[in-house]
Amino acid sequence: MPASVSPAFNTPLPPALDADAAALLEEVEGDVEKARASFIGYSLAYLEDEMPELYEALKTDPSRADAHAALVELTWDSIAAFMPMTHSSTPTAAAAMRMTAIARAALPADGTDATLLDVGCGNGVLYPFLSTSGMSAGSYVGIDLSSRMVGLARHAHGESGATFEESSFEDK
Repeated sequence: MPASVSPAFNTPLPPALDADAAALLEEVEGDVEKARASFIGYSLAYLEDEMPELYEALKTDPSRADAHAALVELTWDSIAAFMPMTHSSTPTAAAAMRMTAIARAALPADGTDATLLDVGCGNGVLYPFLSTSGMSAGSYVGIDLSSRMVGLARHAHGESGATFEESSFEDK
């Protein structure tokens, strides 16, 4: 971990891949990009079998709200599945500076506590920067379409009292 990045900004990832991601990675002999492509392929095959109307919409009308949401979730789920191998739990110093600026801009200048909705929260990477900038955990709600990203956020920060939900902005 770079000395200039506080451990408070850590967003811990699981120590290992879940069983499904590990099996895909083994199937392609350790190539993460191929494993991610397999993840997408298997997920699309599932949709084709279990939700044929949605699957057809993915091909013919991807701007349809449910099709777009499925594509977004599929994309980010495939990224999240392999994050324990592809991402660091600690941001770079440059990323930490940008995240600190975002957190400070998002919070009231007078120091009062306000509820914050983090749309597209991903793995919860912004949360520790908001917390360090003075926001209480109970004032934070992070939402994301990707169930796997929400799972990573809960893994990293779920015990803090912050809320992470699989949801869309339209639902809020």
